[in-house]
Amino acid sequence: MKTTFELPDNLYKQAKVYAAIHNLSLKELFNQAISEKLLSDPHNNTKKPWMEFYGKGKSLRDELAKVDTIIESEFEKINPDEWE
Repeated sequence: MKTTFELPDNLYKQAKVYAAIHNLSLKELFNQAISEKLLSDPHNNTKKPWMEFYGKGKSLRDELAKVDTIIESEFEKINPDEWE
């Protein structure tokens, strides 16, 4: 889902620098930051067991990117007529 929000200039610049240093896109940084914030809230009742592993693959970023590429290419081969 796409959304728009405003950030103070200084916070935006800090986020851009942090993302660049950690080899992340701003989208990845914001997703991680929001997920970590939600998971750290003791009053958050939406925790799901699988979410505890979110972000654990940081050291495998290149390998996970290869897997994502393979998965995407396989999904492009699906014939929509076969699903009807």
